[in-house]
Amino acid sequence: MLSSAGGWWDNPYNRFGHHAGHPYLCNSSTTPCHTTCKPSYRLSISFASSSIQLLTHTSPPGSYPFVHLLPSGNLFVFAHRSSIIFDPVTGETLRHLPDIPGAIRSYPLTGTSVMLPLEPENEYRVEILVCGGSSAMKGKAKADDTCGRIDLSKEGTEWEMVGGFLFYSDTFVFPRIMPGLKPINATSPSDGVLLADGKVLFVNGCRAGFAGYNGRNSDPTFDPIIYDPAKPHGQRWTTGLVASNIARMYHSVATLLPDGRVWIAGSANIDPPNSTALPYPTEFRVEYFSPPYLFTGTPRPLISNVPPTLYPGQRFLLNLNLQSFDPPEVRVALVNTGFVTHSLHMSQRYVVLRSRVLEDGNQLEVVAPPTNSLFPPGPGWLFVTNRGVPAVGVQVMMLEKL
Repeated sequence: MLSSAGGWWDNPYNRFGHHAGHPYLCNSSTTPCHTTCKPSYRLSISFASSSIQLLTHTSPPGSYPFVHLLPSGNLFVFAHRSSIIFDPVTGETLRHLPDIPGAIRSYPLTGTSVMLPLEPENEYRVEILVCGGSSAMKGKAKADDTCGRIDLSKEGTEWEMVGGFLFYSDTFVFPRIMPGLKPINATSPSDGVLLADGKVLFVNGCRAGFAGYNGRNSDPTFDPIIYDPAKPHGQRWTTGLVASNIARMYHSVATLLPDGRVWIAGSANIDPPNSTALPYPTEFRVEYFSPPYLFTGTPRPLISNVPPTLYPGQRFLLNLNLQSFDPPEVRVALVNTGFVTHSLHMSQRYVVLRSRVLEDGNQLEVVAPPTNSLFPPGPGWLFVTNRGVPAVGVQVMMLEKL
């Protein structure tokens, strides 16, 4: 636990009342475990604990719900096919959203979810992308190949999902299921990673089965795909990228690195672990994926004088060298890469910052996110891109508003 003084300490009187990993409770120690979800949430600040009715209604399966902190301070919570806007302070459900079409998308029929970049130009409009899933808890069940996108700023909003990949719609190029999103038929949840330019990379996953060990899923997906939320509907997917030859299935992970590449690891498809098992061994190899923006020919910008800490709304100047005589197209973003398990990057967010290149072209004026609910206190990576090509990210610490 992080104390108000900034140090870590262990409070022996405030522990989770039940297992906080896989949220299952066995109802007998002498008979096979019939898993029962305990659909609860817990606030570490006040130690308040209660239940979310949505999770009760969607269990089972209701584990590992997709949760995103909204700029309002409320939460988007998704489980099964259902989602709500939830006030974590009062415990009140503020809004019920329409169910997403298609398969079940939460664990163990796992898809994935990403909150798309938040931008000041549209007043930080929130759009959520949910992809993948599986049709049944069966080893050969078909993975879902659809994505849904919903705009939370609109009353009466609906999930945007039309057609199939052959028609260049937002269908998930490949069906995928846990953990990872991959093109062309994936049933295992894949990992949706926000890149340094605000696009979303989907890697890992498989096309059949459901999340779990020992034959519960198969047919891995090897092809990375990229989703561009700024493109018009039907033009958002980039395919034809260099494929992996390593099956990344259950318990595989991926995360954005400061240099703009993506680190990919894991796959624990067998229990107990076995690095020589066939066809899907426990995987200890690591891969690095280099997105297309590293091969455009545009030089990487260079930045310096980045403040190590930021307050909401703080203005600051960076030293900037674009290494190019082309007209600048500069964008600045603060990125929390989150921490990933079961195909969800918890706390992942990409917040575009207000910025302008000064007349001399050698300095960049930047304004930090205006509120802590837009970018919560904690570490983040500051990325400056020119024509979509990122400078090496610099870690900063967002502080609480004074």
